Order: sequence, then C-alpha cells, then structure tokens
Amino acid sequence: MSKLFKGLERIEEARERITGVSFMAGLFEGKPDFDLLLPPEEPAEERRAGEAYCKKIEAFLIHQVDPDEIERMAKIPDTVLKGLFELGAFGMKIPTQYGGLGFSYKNYGRVLTLMASWSNILALTVAVPQSIGIAMPILLFGNEEQRRHWLPELASGSKLAAFGLTEPGAGSDAGATRTTARLEDDEWVIDGAKMFITNAGTDITSCVTITAVTGEHEISNILVSNGTPGYVISPPMHKLGWRASDTREL
Repeated sequence: MSKLFKGLERIEEARERITGVSFMAGLFEGKPDFDLLLPPEEPAEERRAGEAYCKKIEAFLIHQVDPDEIERMAKIPDTVLKGLFELGAFGMKIPTQYGGLGFSYKNYGRVLTLMASWSNILALTVAVPQSIGIAMPILLFGNEEQRRHWLPELASGSKLAAFGLTEPGAGSDAGATRTTARLEDDEWVIDGAKMFITNAGTDITSCVTITAVTGEHEISNILVSNGTPGYVISPPMHKLGWRASDTREL
C-alpha cells in the first residue's frame, strides 16, 4: 500500500503544479468554461500554410498509399516512408532552424487528422518520433548541443525515435514505473523492461527515450541509443489490428 500511496502523492503534486486554465478542471469543480472548447484564433497566413500542406499530404495519400495493403502485409512500404520523409512529415513540430517545418500545434493536428483518416498506422508512425519520442523532450528540456545533434536527423526522417514508458505493471501511469537508473562512473546503468513500444525496432530507429526511477519521488527520461550494451530489442509483436505498427518489448 505504501507504494500505491507514494504514486498517488506524485500525481497530486503534479496536479497542483498545473498552470493555466483547463476545461476538465472546471468541469470537476462545477464551473465549466465552454469557451475553452472553441479552437483559438490563428493568423491567416498560418492557416493557409497548414491547408496548403494538407493538400500535398492528401495527394500523396491518394496516389501513393494503400492502407488496406499496409494492414494486410503488416508493413509500411519503404516508398511510403521515403515519400513522407521528402514531404517533411517527420519534422512538422521541429523548428525551422533545426531543419523542420515549424508548424503550430493546430497545423500539426490538421495534418495528423487527415493522415489518420486514411491510415491510422501512418499517423502513429509519424507522430511518435516528433512528440513523445525525442523531439519534444529535447525542445522542452534539452540543451542547445542536444538539439543541434538530434533534431536535424529527426526532421529529415533519416532517423526515428521511440518512447519507452509502458511496463508490465505500468501503462500510461508513469508514477508506477519500476525501471530504475543509477549513475555509476559517469554512466547510467538502467535495469528494467518496457513493452508495447512503438517504432522501437524499425530499420531506421536510432534511439529510444526511457522513463526510469532515478531517485525517491523522481522519474527521469533517459535517451538510449541502439547498440548500447545490454539494450535488447525483441522481435515485433503480432497483433490482431494495427499490424503494420512496429511494436516491441525492450
């Protein structure tokens, strides 16, 4: 029970640090602000850029992507991935100074919504590297050296990244993480296992960010490159649906 309560304490601490306004928080307080459900205004130029890019993606999906074949063969063809790379789809959220498109969250959402309407597998594959994979953690918390090292490769699509959170006893509940990491002789030693990790074993995936307990009430994100000693990637899992989405155990 003590572990359970510690997990709940971490959740409550995080909730207390939330800043800004929230529709769901207001709903639970009995004071919902329905104006928050309306999308914020955006500059006309920004909207035009997003709509123009959506037209490019739509044409590519119609003429180059067969979603039924992708699911049937349980694999995204290399030609499809190459086409998405050339369109810059893997760098939508990455700033232009690092080789990305520098899209707003709204334009990013527009593109993913369009892509998912045609093939949810493509939308997932494109979203993971530039959101929870490496792009956002490095943009939010990394230093400039890390940004210049990793982001251009991610933006070009020459390298992909995965995000290792889920464990046998912890799904989206990061507070239940049991994987540990400790610093020994200036190197991190990680003990644990992750499961159901998307994009972890593709031919062009170069690294994964691992959530691990690094101290009391402290969970960190650690970047692990492929080829690191002791880092083992399982064969792909066979699923009933979303078969072309690369899913593995680490």
